[in-house]
Amino acid sequence: MVACATLPGHARTALALATSPDACMRDLVGLLERDPMLAGAVLGTARSARYATGARPPATLRDAAMRLGLDGLRPLLLEAVAAAYVFTGPDRRIVAEIFEHSVRIAHLCQGIVRLVPPAAAGAPWQDPDIRCEAFACGLFHDVGRVVVHAALRSAGEVADAATARAVADVAHADAGALVAARWGLSPTVIEAVERHHGLLPELDRGGPCVWHAGHLVALAERISEHVDRHGVDALGDDADSWPLPWPSLLEDAHTAVRLARFVRSVVAP
Repeated sequence: MVACATLPGHARTALALATSPDACMRDLVGLLERDPMLAGAVLGTARSARYATGARPPATLRDAAMRLGLDGLRPLLLEAVAAAYVFTGPDRRIVAEIFEHSVRIAHLCQGIVRLVPPAAAGAPWQDPDIRCEAFACGLFHDVGRVVVHAALRSAGEVADAATARAVADVAHADAGALVAARWGLSPTVIEAVERHHGLLPELDRGGPCVWHAGHLVALAERISEHVDRHGVDALGDDADSWPLPWPSLLEDAHTAVRLARFVRSVVAP
């Protein structure tokens, strides 16, 4: 059994709380106070450059919770659980690359649902009750790659990294969905993991668009790839400077500016 395929009970509880629309600050802080390892990981992440607010770093867990609020504490808890229990394995360099990419996509997913809420009104993440799951959709979308790499290594089937990557490219979505279901993650997150390589809707051709949760991750990955290829300054105030189908999603230049500023903070915090 691959290690990350089965999470300890307290880690599954943390995932459930972090993605539940009914969770409250008291629940999250109480769980962390009962788990010193997760508490330390959350506090360490809260002190990192990505979450810096310009003030002095938080000294205690409660200080971090007060500064970040419930919406800010959720992603820290998810990231801490992922780092401690999910993105692990013998191929540390490969796993670290997957984790770094996944954190970037998670933040981009969160920014999309916050900054472009009117976009694609039929999309599942427009429901306020599941909007808090956007970060989890991005964070776990490539967990199947970790599972596949670990399984191949343990079976002694792979001679080189290129072969392992090729196998993971084919199998990671299905493997990740199976693991996400085993962890008890929501149908929205499971769908995002399983279908994030599906084709995007034909936004510019008229007619109804059928959206699913995987499109959120696909859009975030498209932005990430665009920035890696052309640089973050390629995302300008004009919606047409964004990779398709973004011109159809950005309502005006003001929204493009806000989203471009957010993307810069994610890719170069």
